[in-house]
Amino acid sequence: MPPQGPWGPPPHQQQQPWGQPQEPYGKSSNPYAPPGPPAPMMSPYAPPMAYGNPYIQQSASSTAAWAVGLAIASWIMCGILTSLPALFMARAELAAINRGESPEAGRSYAQAAFWLSVTNVGLTVIVVAAIVLLFMIGMSVG
Repeated sequence: MPPQGPWGPPPHQQQQPWGQPQEPYGKSSNPYAPPGPPAPMMSPYAPPMAYGNPYIQQSASSTAAWAVGLAIASWIMCGILTSLPALFMARAELAAINRGESPEAGRSYAQAAFWLSVTNVGLTVIVVAAIVLLFMIGMSVG
């Protein structure tokens, strides 16, 4: 045993009163004990973060939804009267999405509205041109 000074043994050699050495905090002499508390997990019921949370899904803007509605209505009953506004709204919405002013979720709606409107306007122009051509042919023949 090392020599003791007037104040007892050095601090690193002191023992507990019952004879067991003191273990550092968090260490266990039990080899079968779990390694420690598990890492804290995020609760599935926690409120979403305000910025940068990849789990928050954005919805399409109302402009994209209206453009799709007008494009569909142009095919059902209104023809070019609703396909032209749908075409302009879809183009404006795609431009706003590209600038970052509208949510990206509306891109597919705006593209669908654009192509529905373009095909409706194109078919309307072809049909009107065919009717005018047939009328002119009919007038010249008879």
